[in-house]
Amino acid sequence: MIHIDTADYDKALEELQKALKTSEEINDAQGMAEAHFWMGKAGWKTGKLDNVAEHLQICLNLAEKLGDERLRAMTWNDIGTVHHLRGEYEKSLELKMRSLRYFERTGDRYELGRAQNNIGETYGAGLNDYRKAVEWFEKCIKTFRDAGIIRGVGYGLANAAENYAKLGEEMEKAKSYVDEALEIFQKLSEKRMIGGCHANYGLIYHKKKEWDKSTWEFEKAVKIEEEVESLEGLAFIHLSYGRMLFDKGDKDRAREQFEKSIEAFEKLGNKVKVEEVRKEMEKL
Repeated sequence: MIHIDTADYDKALEELQKALKTSEEINDAQGMAEAHFWMGKAGWKTGKLDNVAEHLQICLNLAEKLGDERLRAMTWNDIGTVHHLRGEYEKSLELKMRSLRYFERTGDRYELGRAQNNIGETYGAGLNDYRKAVEWFEKCIKTFRDAGIIRGVGYGLANAAENYAKLGEEMEKAKSYVDEALEIFQKLSEKRMIGGCHANYGLIYHKKKEWDKSTWEFEKAVKIEEEVESLEGLAFIHLSYGRMLFDKGDKDRAREQFEKSIEAFEKLGNKVKVEEVRKEMEKL
């Protein structure tokens, strides 16, 4: 779905609604299942989770009735992402690992790489196990490189770089990863991930105590994520930005960023991250 990749979520949902209506009119169960799947994906990328789980569950039910094992395994992965956004990390990992095992058996490298990436996300962004996350993202990079799937390579590179930076290790490698990822996403016009790359530069410059460069990158990232209405992206960027400002000694501005992060996580229904950010604020 090109409109989803380029963060034109409203246009994507409009077209998917039309596709769903057509599939319902002709009683095309496969078409209905796929429409619900993509409507779910369009929803969670903006953090609007109210109907996402319902769309994905309908897709899962239809896939099971149709005997479409591939679509069922794809849907496990995305329901896992919904649990991830809500802070339900054990449920998230259970479903993503189930998806991973299926695609390891079938040899579907695109979906295998996607599962590896999403497992890395839950270990890193969710459980703060950055070292475990890096292991999964490196697997993801290899899977996508071997398959020649450039967009997937970009995701793996950007996410691995973020976790290397959070570890404070392999900083030159992290920088080269972000450079390559940014080039990929600029060619693809994938705005949400362009914003993520700028946030990663912000993390790298934070670790190097290059405060002005870090500030510029975080501000750039926030602007882009606001434009594409990426609630999840904003939640984590405001958190990272706040941590940088705290280390810089600018506690007032750090508080502002933490408050914005809490607001975003509350909208996602992620109580775990809300408490995590509140603990950060106690240090101020």
